[in-house]
Amino acid sequence: MIQAEGADPRDPDQSGCLFAVAPDVLGSATATLQCERTRRMLGWIRYDVGVPVAFVAQNGQEHLPLPWDDLDVIFLGGSAECTSCGYVRPWDDCGREHCASCHHRLREWKLGAAACGLVTAARRRGKWVHMGRVNSLRRLRYAAAIGCHSADGTYLVRTRNPDRYLPAVLGWQRDVNSQGLLW
Repeated sequence: MIQAEGADPRDPDQSGCLFAVAPDVLGSATATLQCERTRRMLGWIRYDVGVPVAFVAQNGQEHLPLPWDDLDVIFLGGSAECTSCGYVRPWDDCGREHCASCHHRLREWKLGAAACGLVTAARRRGKWVHMGRVNSLRRLRYAAAIGCHSADGTYLVRTRNPDRYLPAVLGWQRDVNSQGLLW
């Protein structure tokens, strides 16, 4: 669950929770939509837990229908993919930068036109949009530019000294929040 700033994650009061994410299958919109657990959890999170439910959009989501009535948040997930041959990088090979089949450079699905189109569709429907794995100022700027309301990443937890890098992350936030729209 993504919690509001200052919320205690051990507190059973969920009022500070922005949303909870339904299970997904990394890199496969088809498998995520077909997953019985995903469909069951969408309703359980929203109605039984009582918090907004996030559906994780994965590679290929642009070609499939979304369960708009069953979700409150679109979470841009996905994996790196090869636009030439369709290869999608598996979760256990996250260091791979080139396609295992044709050796072209992999591109993050969520940073492409397909995900941008989903953001537009979600905002048109009044849905919250969140982007995952945002670990740089460049990605945070991109997420804001395409209309994401929020983002998360593991930048601070992957370092030995998170206190040293916290000022940089807070600076990213200030940078993005102070940037005016150019249209």
